[in-house]
Amino acid sequence: MFSEQSVFDEINDLIGKTFVVRKENEDEDKLRIELRNLKDQLIDDIRNKHLGRISNLKEVYIALAELFLDIMKSYSSNYSMEMARKERSNIVGEWVEVQWLTDDLRDIYEVAMESHDRNIVREIGCLPFAIAHRAIKRLDHYIFEKTFGFLSIFYMHALREKDKDLQSFMKDRCGRYLKETADSAVQYELDKIELGEDRVRQFRDFAVEIFLQLLHLMKQSYDAKDLEVFRDFVLIGNKLFSHFHPSEDHLDADYYRWQLKLPDLNADEKKKVESQLKKREFLERIEKEIQQKKKEMFFGLASFILDEYRNNKQNKDALEYFRVISAGLPSDFKELTSIFLACHNFEIEHFWGWDWWILQNDGEVHSIDFLGKIIFLYCVKSLQIVNTINEQALEKIDLPHNRDFVHMVENDDSIIRKTIAELIKEFEQWGGIVHSIEVAKKNALFKVFDLAKEKQVREEEDFLINSKLSQTKLAEFVKGFLDDYKGNCGVHTLFEKFGLYEDKTKQVYKGTQKSMGYNRLDEKGAFVEGWYVHYSRWGEQYGSGIATSENNHLLSNYVNNWFQNR
Repeated sequence: MFSEQSVFDEINDLIGKTFVVRKENEDEDKLRIELRNLKDQLIDDIRNKHLGRISNLKEVYIALAELFLDIMKSYSSNYSMEMARKERSNIVGEWVEVQWLTDDLRDIYEVAMESHDRNIVREIGCLPFAIAHRAIKRLDHYIFEKTFGFLSIFYMHALREKDKDLQSFMKDRCGRYLKETADSAVQYELDKIELGEDRVRQFRDFAVEIFLQLLHLMKQSYDAKDLEVFRDFVLIGNKLFSHFHPSEDHLDADYYRWQLKLPDLNADEKKKVESQLKKREFLERIEKEIQQKKKEMFFGLASFILDEYRNNKQNKDALEYFRVISAGLPSDFKELTSIFLACHNFEIEHFWGWDWWILQNDGEVHSIDFLGKIIFLYCVKSLQIVNTINEQALEKIDLPHNRDFVHMVENDDSIIRKTIAELIKEFEQWGGIVHSIEVAKKNALFKVFDLAKEKQVREEEDFLINSKLSQTKLAEFVKGFLDDYKGNCGVHTLFEKFGLYEDKTKQVYKGTQKSMGYNRLDEKGAFVEGWYVHYSRWGEQYGSGIATSENNHLLSNYVNNWFQNR
């Protein structure tokens, strides 16, 4: 298969020995030497433009990647997306053999791109993605991420290329490599539910990783002010996985729900229909999750670009880029709010790496507020959408909501209401992306916010009413009460030490002294799991409060008795 078969056989043998964990591994050093020799040979052939040998050695690298994938699988299960992300951020290092391979690929890539030869660029340019496709087939997200990320390197070299024809070819290939990976390697595997739900989830995650890479490319093209390519990337993003839509199939989940209601179904038929319904519901959830991630990707970058224009109204480039990326944003108010609620989350911000865009590398301490950009985009898009809806239809919209959303819309000083009011006053400054609306329509919009708030409050009340008291929280309360009571009742302890204390709690008290303690109806939320309010040290506060009251009472009585008996 390979003209360099002997080289491949030697490396093949060394790989098997190297992956065995030992204190000292001489074969590891030999493998590194052989890989370096292979790299040097390929680089030499690139510089001398030996296309035949380049093609052969490229196949050797693909075969080596397949060996790594097979051996890694034999030592452990394939890397999921989560495992791959942890491995790549591991402070003790990644798989050293895989790191060697990708480091060598990077060196080879640099030399190939510097050749400025279309044939060599085509031959070597696709090498990492050929490996990425093989990682997909083996459900290995680690090597997929390591190699598919070369798209950013390829685009970087395209930007540097001075030959306009070659540059155009390379930019086109960036989008084509990404789209081909999504279409041929991932999309048509998503609905193969018969091979197992876990496998479908793995391909869903590959789809998400493709979105991550596309986000990097869009950000690169924005930073490079490459509007034509940015527009192409946005167009590609909008079309990604558009052929995976089980919810639009004739035999969708609703069809099987309808079948279950048929009166003449026997037990076996009902079981089959329930099985099909479960599969369709699962696939429709996967579809929804993929589309959700796509919308998050666009929402985050659009927020960043809009904020750049917000901070500099003379930046007409940012305005044009915002108009382009707006094609990926929702045009429905409910859908917009749903995506906003998903994006207004620190975990989502971290997942996409949005916070890295605004970090300043100057050694100083800076506050990071990317979620503020998310809020601002929501306000701008809300005005754009509301401008197309009449007041009666607007007031009937039932917005998705949560506690954070209510906090942002509950009164005129809340961030969303306040921002929208300011935008309406200053709409002329926004280059046509902010529309002025009439007072009646603004009031209708705010009424929608009020309805969302009222519904959230009712849902929270129902939650509290229907929730059972948590035995864990009750036990924590009692323990906290007793611990802080014992730790703070100093006067009580002092009297006991001098024999001035007697426990009569089991006797019936017939005196005139009033009882001490709390007589109040407490917040049920403090004793319910999942409540949005955090009651910190709730039992401890009661315990220390009782102890303090007791101390004051005992000291006061002691001092009064002392003065009376002098």
